[in-house]
Amino acid sequence: MIRETLEERVARRKARHAAKMERLRQACAFAKVLRADRKIEATIRARNKAAKVRRAEQAAKRREERAARAAAMCTMLAADQEASRADREARRAEREQWAAGGAQRKAERDAKWDALRMQRQADWLARRAERETKRAARALSPKASKRRCFPWRTMEIGDSFLANTPHIRTSAHAMGKYYGKKFSVRKTPEGLRVWRIA
Repeated sequence: MIRETLEERVARRKARHAAKMERLRQACAFAKVLRADRKIEATIRARNKAAKVRRAEQAAKRREERAARAAAMCTMLAADQEASRADREARRAEREQWAAGGAQRKAERDAKWDALRMQRQADWLARRAERETKRAARALSPKASKRRCFPWRTMEIGDSFLANTPHIRTSAHAMGKYYGKKFSVRKTPEGLRVWRIA
């Protein structure tokens, strides 16, 4: 067996010491990383706890707001129901009052319509008597008729008559179409004269 020299023993011890120190450094680094991880985890837990508390406060606030809105809505509905009930009562009282006075109003309306009907009948009888009086007066004192009769139907070709009416041309055209004849209207010194030409 070869005995190791002093330098080799020292080198081996130095290597062991270096390995030990390296392990210590690694352990310290791991401890630092572990402490940092634990610190981060604690921070995250604190943040989560604060967020949870904040969410709980917000939920409680929302519940209070919903309860307040529901209470206000219930109050409003109760007021509306009370107003509707009062309105129904007022309408019922008005209908009862109207029904109580209905017979009197009907009697007044019937009397009014009867008076109006009698007045109209009296006016119609007065107008009828006036027409009868005028008709009797005309029968007793006949006047000349204002209606002019022209011999459209009995005229032969070449016949003529004198007509001093303003619409004789229109009448000649209409009578010609009606009787199937042709008439001509000319202005003469005596006035408008109508000839049958066909």
